[in-house]
Amino acid sequence: MAVKTGDAAAVAKRLRVTKRTIYNLEKLGMPKQGPGKYDLAACERWYADYSGRAGMPPELAIQRGRWLKAKADREELSLARERGQSVDMDDVLKVWAHRIQTCRSKLLGIPSRVAPEVVACSDIREVHRILQARICETLDELAETKTYQEGSSPLPS
Repeated sequence: MAVKTGDAAAVAKRLRVTKRTIYNLEKLGMPKQGPGKYDLAACERWYADYSGRAGMPPELAIQRGRWLKAKADREELSLARERGQSVDMDDVLKVWAHRIQTCRSKLLGIPSRVAPEVVACSDIREVHRILQARICETLDELAETKTYQEGSSPLPS
């Protein structure tokens, strides 16, 4: 049977710990096949044995590893939000709903704005030109509309 190998990220995922933990465990003797290569099954066996020697049942060590990884993930997400690198999906949906509503109302307003211009036209090409110009103006106006200003809420008021 072929030995399944992986990098530090694969071992971390399998043991449900962080990559940093893998590097620390490597210093404590976790087996390594070469630069950046690990035998996944051997690492799992070693980790279970190491956890047992450390006075912690392997199941508890795995659960602790999961808890630590979940905690680290939550902290990463929180930090990303603080830095503005992540947004809440509800906020994104609200902004998009507002943008679509704005687009809808502006497009539905075109006929009432254009009707007085085209009523006097006798040529269909002239009506087409006027309609196309007003639609392009509306689309340009929508493209220039800012959803929010720097430092303010991205949500519509």
